[in-house]
Amino acid sequence: MGSNPANLPAAADARTIGRSSAGLFAARFREWAGYIISGTQNLPASTRRFPAMVWIANALSGVIVFFIGIIIRIFNVSSLIAGYNTAPTAVREKYDERALTRFVGNLLITASTIILAGGLLDAAAGAGGIVATLSWLAFVALLLGGVVYANTGRRFRR
Repeated sequence: MGSNPANLPAAADARTIGRSSAGLFAARFREWAGYIISGTQNLPASTRRFPAMVWIANALSGVIVFFIGIIIRIFNVSSLIAGYNTAPTAVREKYDERALTRFVGNLLITASTIILAGGLLDAAAGAGGIVATLSWLAFVALLLGGVVYANTGRRFRR
């Protein structure tokens, strides 16, 4: 296969799409879509290390989030929970600090497991960053769901 492995429309030049950033983005997106569909073997030599960088980013961020979750969960460090740490003492006394730190710690440990699993599966399968990207989407969905869950229903009130 040539320079257009996915048989997608060729990237337009500056005359046909103008010099707008949207047009340049569209051309670049079509180019990368062809690489994603055909696999990483057709990537330019300068960007073949991209999947390795994705795996390293997943590993580092997963380990960092995991250790923050362990610190919050095991040592009940509520000062690392945003919003709770800056609340006045009168407001903090209304909450069950132990239950809150246990929930936030478990949430972060679970989220880090998703990131680490996505990076490892991506590296093992040679998926070119697709599995790692999906793990980041699951990570964000889990954290948003956890924040909504924690802030509704007066769950951690005494």
